[in-house]
This record gives sequence, structure tokens and C-alpha cells, in this order.
Amino acid sequence: MPVCNQGEWLRKTIESAIHSLSDAWFDYEFVVVDDGSTDGCCDGVETDRVILLKNANPVGATHARHQAMLKAQGDVFLMCDPHCSFPKGALSRLVTLANDTGRLTMPKVRMYSEKVLAGGGMCVSYRGLQLTRPSRPRPRPSCMGTIYAFNRTIYRRLLEFPRLPGKWGYQEQAMSVLLYKTGMRASVDTKYTCNHIGYRRKGTYPFDIPKGDIARNAFYFHALCLPQTYLAHWHPILVKHFGKVKDWSDGLFKSQSQGLCQLSEKSDDEVLTDLCGENWRTQMRRKRIAS
Repeated sequence: MPVCNQGEWLRKTIESAIHSLSDAWFDYEFVVVDDGSTDGCCDGVETDRVILLKNANPVGATHARHQAMLKAQGDVFLMCDPHCSFPKGALSRLVTLANDTGRLTMPKVRMYSEKVLAGGGMCVSYRGLQLTRPSRPRPRPSCMGTIYAFNRTIYRRLLEFPRLPGKWGYQEQAMSVLLYKTGMRASVDTKYTCNHIGYRRKGTYPFDIPKGDIARNAFYFHALCLPQTYLAHWHPILVKHFGKVKDWSDGLFKSQSQGLCQLSEKSDDEVLTDLCGENWRTQMRRKRIAS
């Protein structure tokens, strides 16, 4: 769990997870990354089962998750935000399914205590490739809801988790495209519904998101995950929406892109058709004409 100024939610999430795992057949640990919190939310949470890593300055969600996974000792990762709650048995079932099937597995998720989501899809939008959030599972679900379980094989094939330069944004899109591009699969377990407390209004996030961070993540994600279609399709849309962005391509981008080229089993076209449907090019042309 990456944490930044979560108040009491971190403790509540850990308590809920321990309750949910009370029937677990496996040993487990929590790895919490305090990503520059200033509200003391991580004070006193470290125990024999809870490992706490601290960043003096925030590095962002994907980098913090990478830190946690490098520290973790288990065979299966269970990733979530520090403002979630889980029914008894839900997390042990997710870990068991991820271990047995070799797939990334996610539960149904109730967002904002009302709408239940069951595995998103993708669509072409005015900001590039965006998630849709349907109420029933899709044949090829994309990662959404920030509660996932997956094994170390998937972790390695996700380039040891895609690290985006900005603090927040486009993480779920990056995970989804990389998952299918490297021949992995995702599935939704519909037995349990977990809760994710979201932040509805702009400006209510628990951490500051500097101007341009989301834009950098958008450019980085599209160029990293969709290099064959990036220049012709995605770059013009992103420039139209975000303007030009500087300093998002660096040594980390090059190393990750080289790793992805070695692992890729599907072309951009195949992945986009899987996730967006046969008409993704038509959607793209309509957006460009409209803009």
C-alpha cells in the first residue's frame, strides 16, 4: 500500500484486511510505503506483520508500489489503496485464485459506497485511451478498482510494475495494456464485493498533484505501452488535450520500453481490438475530426 496523508483510513484498512484474512491458509505480511505523509497517519502502524518504508519526499503511486513489491517476500502480491474495506474471506480467496489460475484477479468493487464495478474496459476518449467502468464483468476485463492479486510471474512480465513519472494517473491503463500485451490475463471474482472510498471532487485528493503530473503520465503511458500506434494516433490527441509536455522520457523510460519489446506477444492493434473492440480506429477518427 502506498500511503500519503490518509488519516485514520490506513489503520481501518489494515484492520479490515486482517479480519478478511482471518481464514487464510497462508502466511502474509503488509508492506506500507509512507510516501511523504505530513499528517502522522503511519505513526505506530509498524508491527511484526506490518513493514513500514518511508520516503522523505513523495515519489508517486507507481514508484511507491514498486518499492513495496521489491521489499515483499511473498509469492503472491495483493495490491490495494489505503482507503478500502474487505468482507471476511475476500482477500484470501483473491490470493488463492491468483495463485491457482496464474491470472491477475480482482473483486467486484463498490466505489464511493454506491456504484458496484466489476472489471472495466477501455475506450478511446479525448484524453487518449481511457477506462470504462461497467457494472458487469467483461470477457477481457481491464484493471480497475485498485484491488488486485497477482503472482511474481505477472509482476516480472509487467516490467516489475510500470513506473510512471507523475504522482498519480494512468496506472490502471498501463497495467491493463501491459497485461494483455505480454500474454497475461485478468479475471473478476464475483463472489465478494470490496469497498473503495474514492475522492470525487477535484482538489479533494489527500496529496498534492503538481500541474503536469497527470499529463506526463498520459504521454509516458501511451508511448511506453503503445509504441506502434503512438506517433500516428495517440500523440496528436494528447497534445490537443494537454499541450506539449517536457521531460517525461528518461533513462527509466528507455529501460522499460526495451524490456517490453522483449516480452511483447501481441501488437498494438491486437491489444486495442481486445480491450476496445473492433471499432477502436473509428472512435479514434471521430475524436480527431471532432477536435
